[in-house]
Amino acid sequence: MWMFVEQKEANKSDATLKKGLKCIGNAGAYGPLVELNEQKENEDIPLDVYSGEHYHQQTIREPEVPGAFYFPPLASLITAGGRLLLALAEKCVTDAGGTYLFCDTDSLCVVANENGGFSRGGISKSGKFLAQL
Repeated sequence: MWMFVEQKEANKSDATLKKGLKCIGNAGAYGPLVELNEQKENEDIPLDVYSGEHYHQQTIREPEVPGAFYFPPLASLITAGGRLLLALAEKCVTDAGGTYLFCDTDSLCVVANENGGFSRGGISKSGKFLAQL
């Protein structure tokens, strides 16, 4: 992961490369923890299916086999951390009297301040929240 961070810092002026390295870094941190690979079989394999109080059996020919680093509990902590950061950002915006249009998995679109005007703000290089709401 450190290699991607170094390359991202060294190539700040290249926006396309910067976004590409961010994508690779994020995928490398989360993707392997939830990797499932289909494995084709020549004959039917019995599968137990549990859904709430319902249970049944069925057969499949392409079971999903966990990848080498498969560990969903750790992957869930990564996504939970992202949700927590978004909740904190939402709270900061609403506490300052601002309004946001939507949030995504990694962003919050702030559109208005308490006076109904457009917002200006962001994150400084030191990591401090700069809001002029």
